Amino acid sequence: MFVGSHTNIRKFECFTKQKGVVLIVALVMLLIMTVAGVTTMTGATLQERIAGNQRQQMIARGNADRVLKEAEAILDTLDDNSSFNLAITHAQFAPANDGLYMAVSLDSGMAAQPLDPLFDRSNLTDWNNSPNNSAASVNGGGRYIIEYMGAENFEEYNFDSGPSYDNSDIGSGDGGLNSNRKVFRITAMGVGNDGNVATILESYYLEAAKI
Repeated sequence: MFVGSHTNIRKFECFTKQKGVVLIVALVMLLIMTVAGVTTMTGATLQERIAGNQRQQMIARGNADRVLKEAEAILDTLDDNSSFNLAITHAQFAPANDGLYMAVSLDSGMAAQPLDPLFDRSNLTDWNNSPNNSAASVNGGGRYIIEYMGAENFEEYNFDSGPSYDNSDIGSGDGGLNSNRKVFRITAMGVGNDGNVATILESYYLEAAKI
């Protein structure tokens, strides 16, 4: 009888130990599931942010494209004018308070100032502090600057050394030889809807050949 009672006590102690192990395993499993759940939620949030950022980048790129076309349309208007020469270009590009700049040295007092050499096209702060044109087509979602780079004689173009802009066509009349065609650099900035993402595009505009 005494032996049987002792056996029952040992069985009870073993069962108690098993219950303790099950509790520990359950807690470990709960911890693993919690970590997995938090990781999944964090990953989903990160994916949403990435998707949102990509969408803003697409919007900014689209705005920059429209800004670039708007700036080119302004130069098209000048190009359509039969008197497309520096006499008119000077009037259009002076003073430098509307995003129009000269990248070459021209007659004193006639041309707009050159763009600040410290201007960083990729810095939104510089865009906010420098004169530029707001593009109407994107409802304030973009800006641009236009720089007159000079003229290039394409009859004497050296494809090995590349273009060599000069100001030999400055003056009245047709502005020099018909082969001297004016070159402009357009820098366009488009921003996303949140204002935190921007895309910068740059293109060169060549005056149409005179016939």
